[in-house]
Amino acid sequence: MRQAMVYRHLGSGARRALVNGSAGVVVFAAGRPFAVVSVTFGPNAISELDFLADPERLARLELSAVEPAQR
Repeated sequence: MRQAMVYRHLGSGARRALVNGSAGVVVFAAGRPFAVVSVTFGPNAISELDFLADPERLARLELSAVEPAQR
Protein backbone atom coordinates (compact mmCIF):
# COMPACT_ATOMS: atom_id res chain seq x y z
CA MET A 1 0.00 0.00 0.00
CA ARG A 2 2.79 2.43 0.84
CA GLN A 3 4.36 2.02 -2.61
CA ALA A 4 1.02 2.67 -4.29
CA MET A 5 0.71 5.92 -2.37
CA VAL A 6 4.14 7.03 -3.62
CA TYR A 7 3.04 6.69 -7.25
CA ARG A 8 -0.58 7.81 -6.97
CA HIS A 9 0.19 11.19 -8.56
CA LEU A 10 0.91 9.38 -11.84
CA GLY A 11 -2.67 8.09 -12.10
CA SER A 12 -3.88 11.14 -14.01
CA GLY A 13 -1.23 10.44 -16.67
CA ALA A 14 -2.35 6.85 -17.32
CA ARG A 15 -3.87 6.14 -20.72
CA ARG A 16 -5.47 2.85 -21.73
CA ALA A 17 -3.61 0.99 -24.44
CA LEU A 18 -3.14 -2.38 -26.03
CA VAL A 19 0.20 -3.77 -24.90
CA ASN A 20 1.30 -6.71 -27.04
CA GLY A 21 -2.36 -7.21 -27.95
CA SER A 22 -3.61 -7.27 -24.35
CA ALA A 23 -5.02 -4.76 -21.89
CA GLY A 24 -2.61 -2.26 -20.47
CA VAL A 25 -1.76 1.36 -19.84
CA VAL A 26 0.90 3.85 -20.81
CA VAL A 27 1.73 6.21 -17.97
CA PHE A 28 2.96 9.70 -18.79
CA ALA A 29 4.72 12.11 -16.46
CA ALA A 30 5.44 15.68 -17.59
CA GLY A 31 4.26 14.74 -21.08
CA ARG A 32 6.79 11.94 -21.49
CA PRO A 33 6.33 8.16 -21.19
CA PHE A 34 7.09 7.02 -17.65
CA ALA A 35 6.01 3.37 -17.86
CA VAL A 36 4.14 0.82 -19.93
CA VAL A 37 2.09 -1.67 -17.92
CA SER A 38 0.52 -4.85 -19.27
CA VAL A 39 -2.27 -6.55 -17.36
CA THR A 40 -2.96 -10.29 -17.35
CA PHE A 41 -6.33 -11.46 -16.07
CA GLY A 42 -7.00 -14.76 -14.34
CA PRO A 43 -10.44 -16.32 -13.87
CA ASN A 44 -11.54 -13.90 -11.13
CA ALA A 45 -8.94 -11.15 -10.83
CA ILE A 46 -5.79 -9.59 -12.19
CA SER A 47 -3.13 -12.29 -12.06
CA GLU A 48 -0.09 -10.38 -13.30
CA LEU A 49 1.18 -6.85 -13.90
CA ASP A 50 4.29 -6.33 -16.02
CA PHE A 51 6.02 -2.94 -15.92
CA LEU A 52 8.48 -1.45 -18.36
CA ALA A 53 9.95 1.72 -16.88
CA ASP A 54 13.48 1.84 -18.32
CA PRO A 55 13.80 5.29 -19.98
CA GLU A 56 16.13 4.02 -22.72
CA ARG A 57 13.78 1.19 -23.70
CA LEU A 58 10.72 3.46 -23.47
CA ALA A 59 12.39 5.93 -25.86
CA ARG A 60 12.62 3.19 -28.51
CA LEU A 61 8.89 2.35 -28.38
CA GLU A 62 6.39 3.67 -30.90
CA LEU A 63 3.78 5.30 -28.64
CA SER A 64 2.31 7.89 -31.01
CA ALA A 65 -1.13 6.25 -30.85
CA VAL A 66 -1.32 7.03 -27.13
CA GLU A 67 -1.59 10.70 -26.27
CA PRO A 68 -0.29 12.18 -23.02
CA ALA A 69 -2.68 14.23 -20.90
CA GLN A 70 -3.14 17.82 -21.97
CA ARG A 71 -1.93 20.40 -19.54
